[in-house]
Amino acid sequence: MKWQAENNGVKPPESKDLSMISFVMPITRNTKQDNAAAVDWPSERWAQTRLSGEIFSQTIVREIVTDLMSRGILAVSPDVTSMFNKKRYPNVGWASPWSHRHIAYAAGLGTFGMQDFLITEKGCAHRLGSFVVNLKLVPNRKRPEDIHAYCLHYQGRKCLKCATRCPVGAITAENAHDKEACYQKVAKSLKYCNKNYHLFIYGCGLCATGVPCESGIPKPLQTD
Repeated sequence: MKWQAENNGVKPPESKDLSMISFVMPITRNTKQDNAAAVDWPSERWAQTRLSGEIFSQTIVREIVTDLMSRGILAVSPDVTSMFNKKRYPNVGWASPWSHRHIAYAAGLGTFGMQDFLITEKGCAHRLGSFVVNLKLVPNRKRPEDIHAYCLHYQGRKCLKCATRCPVGAITAENAHDKEACYQKVAKSLKYCNKNYHLFIYGCGLCATGVPCESGIPKPLQTD
């Protein structure tokens, strides 16, 4: 936000005057069904959604930010700025300085699963978006204290379906999500998607489909 303010010749706002907006875009039923039937690589529908969904999400936030700025309200979406990048962090693996999933958790939209996807009321098969605005907004949700509140395995229920769906064994009960092993598989999908679907995109999502949390919070963990 400081970067955005300085670029527009205004004084950077204080953190107490900022709010974060997060939104979830559920993936369609047909796309989830196609990917649930896949065993080694993402389905074509999933790859298309991975590509078009990212473009759509970034287009939405750009338009919203542009509209707010035209009304004199400072706003920014960090992942569409020149400062956004990804890198390998020690003991963590590939990560970014701005995570839509963590913002969504902070906003009370869901909790994390074994595979590190965010399990929301619409499930974990989705695209996420977020931005920051110089307005003091009242939160309309409260996040669970337990970051794994909607994950069957972490709540002591028999599951591990996401682990069995992973083609490279990157999810285990002992070590949860191995981000490096996951990254190596996803990186190879770029060549696969390009060759088979003529799409220059990477992706997988096998552990987000064909699982109890695919389209909602698992029934045993739902509350009235």
